[in-house]
Amino acid sequence: MNEYGIDDDTRYCFNVEYYDNQAELIREYQLMFFPSDNSIEMYDVKQKKIYLKRVGYPGIQLRDLIIGATIIIFSRPLLIKSYGDRFTATKLISKLERSLLVVRLESNVLLGDLFNYIIDHGYTINQMRLVKFSKETAQEFLSISYSSEETNKYISSLLSGLVYCFTLMKENCVNSLSNLLGPEDLNQASINYPESIRGFFMTDKENGFVHASKSIPLAEEEISFIFGVYSNNMFERTAKFKDCTLALIKPHVLKQGLIGEIIIAIIKGGFEINDIQLFNLETSNATEFLEVYRGLMPTFTDHVNELISGASVAMEISHPSMNQEQIVTEFRKFVGPYEPGIGKQIFPMAIRSVYGYDWVHNALHCTDLPEDGPMESDYFFNILCS
Repeated sequence: MNEYGIDDDTRYCFNVEYYDNQAELIREYQLMFFPSDNSIEMYDVKQKKIYLKRVGYPGIQLRDLIIGATIIIFSRPLLIKSYGDRFTATKLISKLERSLLVVRLESNVLLGDLFNYIIDHGYTINQMRLVKFSKETAQEFLSISYSSEETNKYISSLLSGLVYCFTLMKENCVNSLSNLLGPEDLNQASINYPESIRGFFMTDKENGFVHASKSIPLAEEEISFIFGVYSNNMFERTAKFKDCTLALIKPHVLKQGLIGEIIIAIIKGGFEINDIQLFNLETSNATEFLEVYRGLMPTFTDHVNELISGASVAMEISHPSMNQEQIVTEFRKFVGPYEPGIGKQIFPMAIRSVYGYDWVHNALHCTDLPEDGPMESDYFFNILCS
């Protein structure tokens, strides 16, 4: 049995698309995945013939095959459009349950620990953002799952502090996440259930707030409210677009479950995270963002493929005592040389030195030129969110 409770000799089928830049057209395939030996096979839908014979491909796991995600197969980015047959849809939809987790933190000091907590408990982070509620949006959100009396009780908590929202995915996600919350009495939670979410993360006992979806239908409604197509117009961004730099944590870090460690290192370094959000970049977005490096990077296509190979997390970074030039310069030093191998020799404790392993998989992108800090932040927290 695998992690989804299904025999590993099963074949899973997905409809995928590849955008052929040279021909300027979309090519459609069916991707077959075999967990027994981590092999894949591809069928050309238009030509009605095998495109790729079954071959081992250890870089892909079943948990990577999520609708809407992009995977890289032999340097080609494939967008997963839908399940390819009823069997695959039935088996995976029933296992990959979603739930919303909302946590109000007094500061972002515990944000890295929150990521670690989620990952260590076996959840996949499907969506994530920092939300700034207005009184109206807070009331509307709370009314989905709470009575009028409870809404009035919690609304002030959502209007103060930093509110982090996660769409989490796991088998039996709604029930398992509810069991991790701990008692609603925050004092009791911290004393008797210190390992619960409320017990560990609710340092503000009077204004602390944590919420997890109470049922599958409510989860879908709440997720749509926070992350739906109209949500970006409902919430004010916390990004400042001034005296800032951008940090973009790359997909290989998230796949390794190391994002929490990098965030902890950034905060311990004295930097502040003004805004943060998880993005699933498409080829056009990644290419546009990296366009300025074309010709400077000998492996430009590989860098694009890395950014679209999974989820990235963008952060606007600032420092209370640094201006625009200083924050970009100092954070770039803190991150370390672009090539981790060089960094390990001269700056062994830099983020890229510790968490990167080659030119492409170097843990994170950061702004190189001072004048580009606000522009790169604007690209993620304004343009991509519009």
